[in-house]
Amino acid sequence: MEKQNIDLSTFTRDNLRSLLSKAKDEWKKYNNCKEKIERCEMRIEENKKKLNEKIGVGCGIAMSCGFVLFGILVVAVTPKDNRIDLLGVLIPIGLFGIGVIYGTVLKIKTDKEARGNIEKEEVQLPNLQKNVKKALSEFDKVYEIPEDFCYEYALTKMLRYIDNYEAHSWKEVTARYRTHIHEKTVEDNTRITASEAREQTELARQTLNAARWLK
Repeated sequence: MEKQNIDLSTFTRDNLRSLLSKAKDEWKKYNNCKEKIERCEMRIEENKKKLNEKIGVGCGIAMSCGFVLFGILVVAVTPKDNRIDLLGVLIPIGLFGIGVIYGTVLKIKTDKEARGNIEKEEVQLPNLQKNVKKALSEFDKVYEIPEDFCYEYALTKMLRYIDNYEAHSWKEVTARYRTHIHEKTVEDNTRITASEAREQTELARQTLNAARWLK
């Protein structure tokens, strides 16, 4: 759907509020779906990192078997009279071997859980991606908002001005929002600045272009 040629300056306060509210809901639905995908992909990456940790299962098993065989061999070839002294050396080695075995078992369990989590998230991912496309295809009112103001933060702020009777027209509400961005840029104590607002606008423009391809 192409952007509608609507003169927002002719909108009454109630019509403007309805438009902003519906556009905000459409963006919110899309952003919620997008955030779910990002969290899902993040969980997949976190579990893949667990699988790639330095201590490998094969290495742990090989080290454990090596310590056990070494201990048996040393005890077998050592005279009985010297075995007591030898135990002082073998016991620490044995404890270390037990630690390696425990670490190996723990790694096996962790890897199994990680693979299960990856499989679970990868099953969900296609449905989440479909939800994003569905949310984009349901964009309607967002096309009536100029791109400079067509992102969730701007819509939320402007809707608040309308609800609080601080603005009654498109000209007033956009003027207040521009002033808000300027003040926050000067104060430099918030996450929304003029630069970030431009980034939001560019991201919104890219999203809108993607949404139009689905129409």
